[in-house]
Amino acid sequence: MGAPIGKKSNINLTIPNWIIQNPKFQDFFFSAFFGNEIGIPKIHKDNKRTDSLDIGLVSKKEFLKNRTQFLNHIQNYLKSREINADKIHIQKHKQDKNSHLMKLALNLNFDNLMNFYKNIQLSYSQNKQAKLENTLKQLQIVKLDRFKKLSNTLNKLTQRNYSKKWIKHNLRLTNTSLKFILNKEHLEKWE
Repeated sequence: MGAPIGKKSNINLTIPNWIIQNPKFQDFFFSAFFGNEIGIPKIHKDNKRTDSLDIGLVSKKEFLKNRTQFLNHIQNYLKSREINADKIHIQKHKQDKNSHLMKLALNLNFDNLMNFYKNIQLSYSQNKQAKLENTLKQLQIVKLDRFKKLSNTLNKLTQRNYSKKWIKHNLRLTNTSLKFILNKEHLEKWE
């Protein structure tokens, strides 16, 4: 079929043209890929945000260009599904000095995480899907609690409570996500 199988650290990674050219096949391919490869975040220990949501690949030096192209294909697919993944991070592998760890990091604002949840099916891993749902439910509560706390906090400079606009910006929310959180909507209702 053309998709890479087995140990992938020593081969070029490509997405076959018959997949790239068909949106339905892309959905199936990336559903399986994300179900196997993506790292699902949990609430960070500071209880204000999530840990990273990313796709990590190990690459030998001679495959860095290929891996970057592969991650760019993933980035473009995510963008077509209204999901921002702006940065590819490359660093030396800690255990293998001849390899690099490459990560495509997804933007962690609430809207982007919800778009990922709504627009990407995670095949072959019910555990990852359940973990993502649990993280998003917890994040809703975290954002709601922080909104309430900041709404009742006095700005020392102005001697007034923080404005709704400032809090929304501080929490990295849009009007849509703020309304969704304040109304305690179920995840399935995200549009």
